[in-house]
Amino acid sequence: PPTSNVPAVFSYARDPKDEPYLNLAIATSANYIVSWDNDLRDLMRADNADGQALRALAPALQIVTPPEFLATLRDAEAKPADPSSAHAASNASPTE
Repeated sequence: PPTSNVPAVFSYARDPKDEPYLNLAIATSANYIVSWDNDLRDLMRADNADGQALRALAPALQIVTPPEFLATLRDAEAKPADPSSAHAASNASPTE
């Protein structure tokens, strides 16, 4: 599997089949996982202990539904560009 070389730093007893995707998101510092999966989405609940552990490992990670992600993209497109960020973006390496 493509995730076989990803370090297993997070375990999820509720749905172990989700672990490879969560660990890949952690390893790549992903900002989003887009899914309808309730086991994944419940990790974003403030009262979820597994979710708290995940946020400690990946504080920027958000698990959202496809419509939520689409709304995020539309909101980002609607915001005017910050001129000060254009210079920073042009100096960023592809891995940042």
